[in-house]
Amino acid sequence: MLHWNSQVCAILNEPGGEKVYARSLTYLMAGLCGMVVVLSLFIQPGLRLIVTPGFYGAGVLVPWLAAAYLMRSLGAHLQSVFTAEGKPGLEARVNTVGALACFAAYALLIPRFKLWGAVAATLAGFFVILGYGFWEAQRLRRFHFEYRKLLRIALFTAVAISAFFLLRPTGFWLQSGLAVLLTTAMPYRCTLAASTGRSGTL
Repeated sequence: MLHWNSQVCAILNEPGGEKVYARSLTYLMAGLCGMVVVLSLFIQPGLRLIVTPGFYGAGVLVPWLAAAYLMRSLGAHLQSVFTAEGKPGLEARVNTVGALACFAAYALLIPRFKLWGAVAATLAGFFVILGYGFWEAQRLRRFHFEYRKLLRIALFTAVAISAFFLLRPTGFWLQSGLAVLLTTAMPYRCTLAASTGRSGTL
């Protein structure tokens, strides 16, 4: 993000810069979703190598936390338009609103749901930052993002992770084998979704 924010002004001032900005979100989504799949699937056999059985259950938290930080990264990308348009105050406003939402969710959910409450609160806070940041960014300067491609990438990611947890492989080798199978298919699917098909706009 540090590199991107230093380049975004020049990119948007070039001919076709808005298309580059929109397409970069698609490829960022594809790359990050691939990382989410890797983290979510390989954490299961990975835990068997580094912790005792009492901690194996922590693996189910990883897909949700990875999804939260995926949203946070996409939100940061969208907020870069505030830098390009000379409106850094909007970034501070969006992050403040998100922080308040996260704090409120912590206060409400952790006492009742404990660890899962903390996970849900993190998801809620980052979702608010993503949604509110998108809304403010589009008000400031409207971009036509590739919504259909973004949706397909998200669906491929959800299917890969859901398939792993629905099949519930047991043992290190079964978990590793299925994780390899699903993650090797994921980059192909995401790249295909990112590079082909017509753009969808709201």
